[in-house]
Amino acid sequence: MTALPAPDPSAGPVQQAVLAAEPAPSGHPGYGLHAGVTHLLPGGSTPLIRHDVAEFVLVHDGVLDAELDGAVRRVRRGDHFTVPAGCWHGFTNPGAEPASMIFAFGGEPGPVTVRRDRPAREGSLP
Repeated sequence: MTALPAPDPSAGPVQQAVLAAEPAPSGHPGYGLHAGVTHLLPGGSTPLIRHDVAEFVLVHDGVLDAELDGAVRRVRRGDHFTVPAGCWHGFTNPGAEPASMIFAFGGEPGPVTVRRDRPAREGSLP
């Protein structure tokens, strides 16, 4: 086992690391696994993205504003939820401390991810 990588305060506002990437076993398409961690430093925001598969998210540390298809909700350490397939989603750290989330999804050979820019939200840091 390995420890969860920590955020690097000298790196960019959004940092990601892959924790596990396993292809589907032969004869079982769709049972692959991709899991990772995203660290957001204070004021950091991810782009809006969507996948062709559902995604599981667990807030590991801090506070995040989770945007799901335009609706924003505040989530904190220990909160977890599923992002439905095809749902545009992104995350912003509104707090003064780093925040981290663990994500996982399946798919073969891997989920298709589409990205789009999002306008800056009022009151967000650059």
